[in-house]
Amino acid sequence: MLEKLVEEYEPSYLMTYTRNPAIIKMLQKQSSEVYPLDKDEQLKQMALAMNYSVERDAVYHIDRYAEEGLFRGEDPANSPVDESGESLKQKFTSLMSVRNALIVAARVRKETL
Repeated sequence: MLEKLVEEYEPSYLMTYTRNPAIIKMLQKQSSEVYPLDKDEQLKQMALAMNYSVERDAVYHIDRYAEEGLFRGEDPANSPVDESGESLKQKFTSLMSVRNALIVAARVRKETL
């Protein structure tokens, strides 16, 4: 679905709020850089421009979800986002609260457009 969106609308950037490493991996397939995995200042500034953004070790939307979190069960943020094996929560510590979301900004690969 994301691939079709990129094909049809040809965006230069993609943005999302997430706690799910699968969403970040999906963005990586369409993108050359994905903040906060890639330390790209322009993408970081875009994340900071999103509503309710707060900068900590990355850019977050604090208290985005209800007390019980978004998933009310197994939290995908416990899963690894890369080959290091480190969970998304370990890599981005403000995700320890199930109420918080990571703000992700991605630059779409030119060859994808």
